[in-house]
Amino acid sequence: MIARRFAVGFRDIPIDVEQVKSGLNSRETVVACRCVNVALFLSGSIRRNVEVSVCVGDDADLRVISFSGGRIKRVSPDERSISSFLLKAMLLLDKMHLGTVRFMDNGIVLSRTDLPNLVRGWSAQCVHIADSSAHSNDWKNVSREGLFVYDLADVISRQRASTWSVLLHRPSNPERFILDVNFHCDPLETSLLKKGS
Repeated sequence: MIARRFAVGFRDIPIDVEQVKSGLNSRETVVACRCVNVALFLSGSIRRNVEVSVCVGDDADLRVISFSGGRIKRVSPDERSISSFLLKAMLLLDKMHLGTVRFMDNGIVLSRTDLPNLVRGWSAQCVHIADSSAHSNDWKNVSREGLFVYDLADVISRQRASTWSVLLHRPSNPERFILDVNFHCDPLETSLLKKGS
């Protein structure tokens, strides 16, 4: 079961075969790879209850690549591995129609959708948005479960309704935001597991 879902919004991710082979990836590709690495792999093992979605495009046509710790196979934490799967995913998404979902054989889930359907599909109980107006150390309202959004394209965070209730400090990059959230939430989960045992 997914406890935390991270969504990172990009306007575009320039990526091609030559970049991936040479390791000279675009800044956007590097950031996306770091987000997957920090969300899923930076804990000594894989976080099986965490998912990170790389969302590319605008609110009318979003290409979403979701890496779930409990489902992915053959994905290593290094940039070369993650970027090669990002490239495959982007090429497949180019051929997909709006409103469709596809499962890659390694467990990565692809969807092409619009913003309202994307948010509805996540149906998170609590949504947290990285926002520059939020206090840097205000974690008291943070749920260990729910959706955590860092939007580089100002697309996902436009959908602010009453459910989008918690604003979190926005560091300079999304991978730091993910690291901060996991650093805060991991001890909460550990203490709950100890209480239940």
